[in-house]
Amino acid sequence: DLRPGSDNFVIKVNILKIWDGFKGRGGCSLEMVLVDQEGDRIQIQATVERFFAKSFRKDLVEGRSVLINTFKVVEYNSEYRTTQTPFMIVFYATTTVSVCLDFPQEVPEKYMKNVVGQIVRVGHVEDVMAQGKRRSRLKIYLRDDSDLQLPCTLWADYAKEVADYVKRNCASVVVVIIRLACIKNYRGEMSVSNAFNTTQILFDPVCPLVAKFRSHFFLLLNVDDGFGGTAVFVMFEKIAQKLFKKTTEEVFEESVGNNSSGLPQSLRDLEGKEFLFKVVVTEDNVKKVKNSFSVDRFTSDDYMIQTFCSQVYSEVCF
Repeated sequence: DLRPGSDNFVIKVNILKIWDGFKGRGGCSLEMVLVDQEGDRIQIQATVERFFAKSFRKDLVEGRSVLINTFKVVEYNSEYRTTQTPFMIVFYATTTVSVCLDFPQEVPEKYMKNVVGQIVRVGHVEDVMAQGKRRSRLKIYLRDDSDLQLPCTLWADYAKEVADYVKRNCASVVVVIIRLACIKNYRGEMSVSNAFNTTQILFDPVCPLVAKFRSHFFLLLNVDDGFGGTAVFVMFEKIAQKLFKKTTEEVFEESVGNNSSGLPQSLRDLEGKEFLFKVVVTEDNVKKVKNSFSVDRFTSDDYMIQTFCSQVYSEVCF
């Protein structure tokens, strides 16, 4: 309901994201993305000019719910705007901010523009020229619970932050939530990048969205090639259903309860059968930092298996 032309407003919002804006004489401006509690949880950007940003810093805290009283609403048609709302809020020096105690504690994830996935491929942090400046860039791939992969480009501090976290947790499955990202569709190909300082990246967060994501996301299979070579295959839902004719959740349930061996019956049913797997080999695999490989596809076709074996490589047998 906010429109330019009046400043007699009081709004109840949650500060979804806050960051330092442009720096000049007098300090940095404060930039925010605010979300309301009604309807579709509309998001709007707000700015506090650098001349009086200092006096608001103690009251404007990321994650805090507040009442904002008396401010200006202006047109917001920038190419780089952080929300879909065509207006933005500009604070006056006389704007007041107070804590709001009856705002919902959490903003439901369904109202967020989230990208959720497992980081499956990580490139190098590169120093490149972009918009006339030297910037750090990192390209990664995210995999969703249906085994689709989405390219993601991260810039500046986000690139180093993600690269460092993945390096520290290379032995585990890293799941991220990327909020307020820039989502592009170029000739039918979707991709994601961070939107300046606005984007939030949450690493392995403990929340219902990620718990649900992990609950039916993949199986880890210990495999060997019959010649002493061992590895861990990460098999996602779509591939697992083709192999076992069951969901990953159903296969996992077979390994608990009264099953004394702990081995799922669906896996035991494959004993003696041969399969050829195509796996994704990452830089970490080549450096032997990581011993797990994501399964891209597989076949039990005898001709393909024999052709492959005759050309050099090893066969994977259960």
